[in-house]
Order: sequence, then structure tokens, then C-alpha cells
Amino acid sequence: MKHPRTFKLFLAGLLALALAGCLPIPVIDIDPTTPEAGESLTVDGSGTVVSNVPEGTVVASYAWDFGDGEKGQGEQVDHVYDEPGEYTITLTVTDSAGRVAEAEQPVTVKPASATDTTTDTTETTSTTGTTATTQ
Repeated sequence: MKHPRTFKLFLAGLLALALAGCLPIPVIDIDPTTPEAGESLTVDGSGTVVSNVPEGTVVASYAWDFGDGEKGQGEQVDHVYDEPGEYTITLTVTDSAGRVAEAEQPVTVKPASATDTTTDTTETTSTTGTTATTQ
């Protein structure tokens, strides 16, 4: 090739043109990653990447679908699954230039842990005939 520098500049120009219209790249973070039914989890879209073309472009909205009929709005949202099972969380991001993109993240909700709410009671009798109860 006679003009490799010109070719490189041409490729760089094409890349810049392609990136100018990039859709947002939604990033979903879930904590805890494997919640129990009835336990609150937090979804966070703050890692979402948006193109800075046009200059000053930012995320305009975060829309969450939790896969159980419930929805949420905002960068960070808390949610509780009532039933164990497999769900798909969908994040739809719109940037200030009007571009829309979505990402999905599966989540497994475990059955709620059983908690022991019983109290042991012990009775002891002393040689003086009194009874003491301890818990």
C-alpha cells in the first residue's frame, strides 16, 4: 500500500463515525446475587456506559422489569421476590440523545430459610422447695 498513514486515518475516521451513534451499554449489578424469597435485593445500573457524542450525553432514564410483574425506575432500585424461582431482570436505558438499549440478567431466588423461633424452657427445683424457670 502506498499511503499507510492515510489508510490509518481513514480507518480512525470510520471508527469515530461509528462510535458517534453508539447506543448506551446497560450494566446490571445485583446484590445479593442469589437472594432468598422475601429478602430485599438491590439492582444498580450506575455502571452503564453512554457515548459522549453529542457532547454532554448522559443517562436520562433507567427502567427496570423484574420478571415477576413488578417494575421500577431509577439508577438503583430495591426489590423483593415473594416466591423462589428463576427470573430475568431487564434494564432499559435511555440516554439524553434519545438512544435506547436494554440488557438482561437472570437471577435465581432461593426458598426462604427456616428460622427457629422456639424457646427452650428449663425448670429446676431447689432443696428448699422453690421452683425457678429459665429461658
